[in-house]
Amino acid sequence: MQDSENHAYQSLRDFIHVDPNRHKEALPSAFSKKAVVHLKEGVDGLELERQITAAVVQVQTWVAAQGGIVGHIKTLLDGPESLWVSTTGTAPSIRRTRRPEHPGDICFYFTAIAVHVDYEAFCAAAEEAYQQCLAACFIVPAEPAGGALSDV
Repeated sequence: MQDSENHAYQSLRDFIHVDPNRHKEALPSAFSKKAVVHLKEGVDGLELERQITAAVVQVQTWVAAQGGIVGHIKTLLDGPESLWVSTTGTAPSIRRTRRPEHPGDICFYFTAIAVHVDYEAFCAAAEEAYQQCLAACFIVPAEPAGGALSDV
């Protein structure tokens, strides 16, 4: 490892206050969901951004409180106007794209990966954030055969 890489690793370890020897064999915990959605009446772009960002920060805060490390939390509202909110443990990044040619359904994807956390508890925390975001912003239509909610 070069000195600059070692320095960056040392800085990260100091920043997140995680004992690198804890859980030496820790496997990453991963959560991923997808829903076909319709926006609730009265929910605009700013409210979407606020609610989705709040869900990302909720999971990020939970991981930090457990002494874990966020690998990546990424959401995508995929439609004619797409909204990405993601973080690797720092301030969330927000990006919008326009795709007027987007065919079909609007989908909401929520994926989170972390290490040094209990898998079941992590999935429960991520599921709670995901469900709160769905309830605040979206109508999830009933889907025949396969359902609107799915693991990705």
